[in-house]
Amino acid sequence: MLVSSNRYKKFGVHCFTKGDCEDRLKYGRILSERDLRRYLFAHYDKLVRPVTDPNNTIVVKVAFALLGIRRV
Repeated sequence: MLVSSNRYKKFGVHCFTKGDCEDRLKYGRILSERDLRRYLFAHYDKLVRPVTDPNNTIVVKVAFALLGIRRV
C-alpha cells in the first residue's frame, strides 16, 4: 500500500515483531524507496540460509561456456 501525504511518501510495511512496529512508530515516516530498502535490510545477513533444517544440503550447478577467443 502506497499513500501520498503532502510531499512525503509513506509505505505500508508489515511488522514481523512487536519491536519492528514500535521502531516504525518511534522513527516516523519512511521518506523514500531508498529509506524503505535500508529499513527492510537493516539486519539482513546474506550468510544465513532461510531453511527449517540447517543439515539439508543445497545443490548448486554451475556451467561455463567459451564465448570466443580474442587472441592466440
